[in-house]
Amino acid sequence: MLQFIRPLFLSIVLSAVSSFTAAQTPYKCGNSYSQTPCADGKAVMNQDLRTEDQKRQADETTSRQKSAASGFENDRIAQEKRDAKALRDADKGATIGKKAEPVARLHPKPKLTKPPKPAKPVKAAKKKKAGNPVVQP
Repeated sequence: MLQFIRPLFLSIVLSAVSSFTAAQTPYKCGNSYSQTPCADGKAVMNQDLRTEDQKRQADETTSRQKSAASGFENDRIAQEKRDAKALRDADKGATIGKKAEPVARLHPKPKLTKPPKPAKPVKAAKKKKAGNPVVQP
């Protein structure tokens, strides 16, 4: 039972405190505002002095602006989805009527070539053995 009384008591106290703070008059002291009066401070009106017509017009304007903002947001989200889809399609290399080329074929890696082998040394010609010379008559 105490569990239910405590929150009820707390809400009553908070509503009493909030109604007390709403009744206080704010004061402008230089460039700041205070709840207590100060030297050369001026009381500030904290009531809405607009007529019912002005309040209604302001509410209608706010409603129109929220509606327009919501429409702009929906347009932006739809555009972002279209852009993301176009980017995905471009990344896949999608083309009309053709199968997409793999990325490796579009940008082949340069082939490394081996340096040329050094030339073989030239062997000296063999001399014939000097034997018996052939003498012809």
